[in-house]
Amino acid sequence: MPPRTTAASKLAIDGGDPVRREPLPTPPRAIGEPELAQLRRVIDAGVMNRRAGGKLCDEFEAKFAAFYGRKHACATTSGTGAIHLALGAIDPEPGSEVITGPITDVGTIIPILAQSCIPVFADVDVETMNMDPADLARRITPRTAAIIPVHLGGSPCDMDPIMAIARANGIPVIEDCSQCYCAEYRGRWSGQIGDFGTFSLQQSKHMTAGEGGITLTDSDEWGPRASSFSYKGNPIYTADGARHYNGFGFHLQMNELTAAVAIAQLERLPGVCAARTRNGDRLTELTRGLTGFHPQKVLDGCTNVYWFYGLRIVEDEAGIDAQRFYDCMRAENVQCGVHYIGRPIFLFDWLREKRAFGNGHHPWSLQAPEHAVRYEEGECPNTERVLREMITIWVHESWGERELQDIADAAEKVIRLASY
Repeated sequence: MPPRTTAASKLAIDGGDPVRREPLPTPPRAIGEPELAQLRRVIDAGVMNRRAGGKLCDEFEAKFAAFYGRKHACATTSGTGAIHLALGAIDPEPGSEVITGPITDVGTIIPILAQSCIPVFADVDVETMNMDPADLARRITPRTAAIIPVHLGGSPCDMDPIMAIARANGIPVIEDCSQCYCAEYRGRWSGQIGDFGTFSLQQSKHMTAGEGGITLTDSDEWGPRASSFSYKGNPIYTADGARHYNGFGFHLQMNELTAAVAIAQLERLPGVCAARTRNGDRLTELTRGLTGFHPQKVLDGCTNVYWFYGLRIVEDEAGIDAQRFYDCMRAENVQCGVHYIGRPIFLFDWLREKRAFGNGHHPWSLQAPEHAVRYEEGECPNTERVLREMITIWVHESWGERELQDIADAAEKVIRLASY
């Protein structure tokens, strides 16, 4: 149904009355007695480090793996660390290429560079805002060592064609599910489809421990490797007390306090995701028919769990651009964001100039000149368009019909009154 027709004839930005008297409520993730009860277990045991005899990291890994129906889980310090564990388990040759999406946090890119690999970026589909499988296919080379689809904003990438391309070329797939817990993709969840599913527990995510992450896989080879990689290559203490280092790794292991909170948060997760899906889908219903207002497309047989509500304001249709829409919505006391990361991630100066370590150009210097990747405007034209038109609206699981209707009313008012 369309939003209510408002009688307002003047935008708040121009001195009219705003749709809302106060900004939308944005409460933090729910946290309380269940988390405290788990933390007391750690304090009572007096052990906050899993390597010193802690039990809750093991428990969280087992429960999360069971929740997702996957064989192996490894808890880590962040969502960035979760991707790093997957790449560390694969152990690609230095100078290999890893294809990912250009609309993402730099946390997706850091592990690629840390493993001395070259980030390559596949363009997005304009409507879904996620990786375009056709563009992915044209980026595959003999040097491609992994693919990292980023499920943007809570909506799954089109994983069936992505997996078909990966399988045809013998390339492992690492799903970046940092914004996308429990989203349905044609009978499965995001995180259950690729060779790895990686998740973030950062403060804003669907479940949180402040920081943290976890990596899932069904591989009996890669699962133990990820665990070993998370703790310095897993040094082994022998009977004589000597310490032996059998491989390379980082120190990325979760601590017991973080695991305690995560265990409690896992119980809340299904309800949070269901409420986010309900509220985001309802907002789409309330704004249907608004000229130039294009919500992120949800694929058939899929659900969006709305880490944010993503949409595009198409200027030629709406009569305003995304920046004007954003400014007007903020004046109506509806918080939103504009342009998300602003430009494709590879156009930020340090990446565009291939500078990550000191004054050199490692790992790009490992490439033969004829294979050098390009980080230039026009490389991902759909991405540039999406970011130019993109608006993000926070959708909270605690909101009811009033908050959603206010957002829809504000959007209708702005598009009706703010055109040039």
